[in-house]
Amino acid sequence: MEKVFISYSTKDASIADMLCSKLTGAEIEYWFAPKDIPVGGVYSKHIVQGLQECSCVLLILSENARRSEHVENEVELAFNYKKRIIPFRVDDSKLGSFFEYFIKKVSWFDAAVGEIEEHADELIVKIKESLAYDSLEATVNESEFYYEMIPSDISKEEGPSFSLNMSNKLFEIKDSEIDKISNIYEKTSNFSECLQELKKNHILFLHNEQAIGKYTTAIALANELNIESMYQFFPDMRWEQLVSTMLKENTVFIIDHITYDSLQGLQDPVIKQMIDSLKNHNSYFIITVNIDKEEINNDIQKHMKFCPIPNEKEQIIKKHVGLLNKVDSEIEAVNHLLKKNEIKQYIDLVFVPRDAEYFSERVLCLLNGKIQEDDLLAVLRQNINERIEKLLHENSGIRKYTMLLALSIFNGMEYQFIGESAGRLRKMLEQELEIKDEIQVGSTLTTPVKQEIKQLGGVLYHAQTYSHLGVLPTTCAKFKYEEDARAILLESWKSYFTPELKNVFMKWLMEEAMGSNKKINKRILETIAVLCKEDFLFIYNVTISNWAGQKKYIYNMKVIQLFLLLLQDKDNMVLVSRVLRYWTASNNYNFKKTAARVYGTKIGMMMYPQALAGLKEIFNKSNAALQDIAWESIENLFRLGENKTGYHGALFAFLRSWVQEESLSTSRRGKLLELVILLICTLSPDMLVYLFTNKHIRSMSLVPIISACLGNEETRINTTKWIQNVFKKLENRGEVHQDLCEFMKELFIEGGDRIETKMRIILERLVESEQHYIISPVIPEIIEIQRGRKNDIY
Repeated sequence: MEKVFISYSTKDASIADMLCSKLTGAEIEYWFAPKDIPVGGVYSKHIVQGLQECSCVLLILSENARRSEHVENEVELAFNYKKRIIPFRVDDSKLGSFFEYFIKKVSWFDAAVGEIEEHADELIVKIKESLAYDSLEATVNESEFYYEMIPSDISKEEGPSFSLNMSNKLFEIKDSEIDKISNIYEKTSNFSECLQELKKNHILFLHNEQAIGKYTTAIALANELNIESMYQFFPDMRWEQLVSTMLKENTVFIIDHITYDSLQGLQDPVIKQMIDSLKNHNSYFIITVNIDKEEINNDIQKHMKFCPIPNEKEQIIKKHVGLLNKVDSEIEAVNHLLKKNEIKQYIDLVFVPRDAEYFSERVLCLLNGKIQEDDLLAVLRQNINERIEKLLHENSGIRKYTMLLALSIFNGMEYQFIGESAGRLRKMLEQELEIKDEIQVGSTLTTPVKQEIKQLGGVLYHAQTYSHLGVLPTTCAKFKYEEDARAILLESWKSYFTPELKNVFMKWLMEEAMGSNKKINKRILETIAVLCKEDFLFIYNVTISNWAGQKKYIYNMKVIQLFLLLLQDKDNMVLVSRVLRYWTASNNYNFKKTAARVYGTKIGMMMYPQALAGLKEIFNKSNAALQDIAWESIENLFRLGENKTGYHGALFAFLRSWVQEESLSTSRRGKLLELVILLICTLSPDMLVYLFTNKHIRSMSLVPIISACLGNEETRINTTKWIQNVFKKLENRGEVHQDLCEFMKELFIEGGDRIETKMRIILERLVESEQHYIISPVIPEIIEIQRGRKNDIY
């Protein structure tokens, strides 16, 4: 959907044609009526389809556009479809009431002064930025994450709440993950002992090294308890606050891979307080630990159990295979396969539970004829390590070594590009190592790239590439075994790179990532994400902070894309969270800007409420430019959460508390109220029904917010129009009519004398409207409230 819809008056056709030319030159797809509506096509139908296909709307704003009914219809449709509108103002005519309602606070390009074409170049950059954000939303499928954001509105009795001080992230463990573990888990030898400790004290620490199944064991233990739900924390843990504010009835909380800093704050008095609180709530805590036992205090060790690797490794594999494919004949074939000496040796000596899913998939590929038995044996971990070690030792020449690295990153891409990229890395390494004698490089200097790739264990194959020239045949290169690519990368990083060479390697990756090829950039970001797992601090200092500190939006996009990749592994949640908090509090303008933009993506949805608290801090303490970025990110979060009722409920609680802060300056409060009413105007009928029928949200959040908007001169007109539109939108939703009446009465009471005149005007208009029958039942009550106020005065 990375496409631009061009909305314009036909009287401004020459400007529209010029912009189309600019978009074409920038390789940006666009929808343009003369180009996309076929001869004889139904105009209105194609306009609607065009808007739905595009992610943003380029509005050529002029006196001509203001007088065009078609442009008005397109803008209103774009607003209702929640499309980004980018106005390009080409004259100094006034907006008029219609456009003031829809786009007054949208950032636009003013081309009324100076040469229009000069402003058009800046416009193209803004459009690219907008489209980049839209492409990010498709980068990660939410189903790839094994957790879901849970707002703090989990109290059914008290309704939504919002705590800006809450640093812990709470996520619900999906039923699909729980069911999967129930089907594949093989109990450890001391499972009963662990369960007994958990039932006795309601808290349990599971200890062992990584990748042996502590988290899986934790969920299996939780399944043995009579509980309603499971949540997972990704903590920088404040235990006292956790005990006092976050415990929920009849629930298991799991903390996987707890940080060393969090453990240090956990002493015996706090543990006793936790146990008492957990028992009172009939809830449990399971915490997995892979820190050296010597570094864990005795208070914790009293509640800690060792989590051994399950003895029945073969049974784990069989259960995984059964989960993937329950054909009895294949299960029998698996039994036969696991008895073979080399595979049996692998399972006994190398296999850990974390390998089970991958190994089972490869086994099924073998049974289905997609690979041969030799291929399966080749990708067992000990065989990969042996093969990679041999490759790296036998090809120590710098040319072959750089070719191996380039092939490991760009595995499966055009062999010519791989060779060229390897050449650029080679030159950078030669400069770092001060290699001047070509004898050190050897005779491989004259070896053709194709032959060299084959010598390194790669294979060539014919493929097709897609470009603006069409479909082109090409020759690509890859390792015979896909697993070799990552193994070479990691082995090189851990065993062969000095800090100086790591610097050169990362510099090379960053330079390669500056091109416009999406496939290349994706591979580079995936590579950096893999290395972050091994050496996050180094990667942060060399690459991530460098990108975050740049002015251009392209660097912000790279940071966001990298973080989205990192968050596919939930263990990285704490790392990303810490970085964003540091940037938010930093005095570095570009760090704040990057944090604000990151928070405006799906990352912000995952990190609720940190994202909203961070955006609030940036908005309150920054200049106008950063305020605008924070504003846009809050809009993005609002749009991303449009189908999540719990999220919107908590969001309005947050906005209400923010608007009411006494420390907020008058100008910032006014700007915030403009944002609030803009967001509220985009709510769908279903979301409006949810908000109005939820008494707590309506009374505690919506009423104070709308009262503040009516009391502000800049937002009063749009708020008035919104209230009238709500009655029109919900005219056919009888289930909410009584709640609308309650809302109006509560609003009249909340606003008091401050907005009484405005409320009387709104009520008079509603009584005179076609929706008068909705508001009529509450009018007598409001009149009595008004009379009571007058009596109080006298």
